[in-house]
Amino acid sequence: MRKNRQKSRGFSLLELMLVMVILALTATLVVPAVGQGARTLRVRNMVSQFALDLSVARWTAVSSRAAVDVVVTVDPDNRYEYTDHHGRLRSVQMPDGVRIVSSTSPIQFKPNGSLLGGATTVIESQISESTLSRWTIATNVLGVSTTTREQVPL
Repeated sequence: MRKNRQKSRGFSLLELMLVMVILALTATLVVPAVGQGARTLRVRNMVSQFALDLSVARWTAVSSRAAVDVVVTVDPDNRYEYTDHHGRLRSVQMPDGVRIVSSTSPIQFKPNGSLLGGATTVIESQISESTLSRWTIATNVLGVSTTTREQVPL
């Protein structure tokens, strides 16, 4: 009589342990990169928000035919404020870890949307133990803002 052997199904303990080791190694490499990416994204969002708010302030000055000031308060307050087109004071606080290092303040948009002399604001954040992300938002005399980014080794 012939015995039918069934093939064993499933994984051995050794195979499961090997997969767990591979997952643990992958996690130790990926988690810091994801954390750094999240910090970079947070800073990028705040820089974009600041540039957008400068555009809103410029648009408000042109549409209301009145000067609009964007008052920037550097570190440790890390905030800026302006009056929107509805006459409401908008105050924006930078999140933890994001610092306004320097700024022209107030940034005053004239009724035609231009600035007297232009303005520059520098925003920084430490994105890793060895890297600082520095963003510069430059607004020219026409009231148009551009952003540049540099990574500075610590």
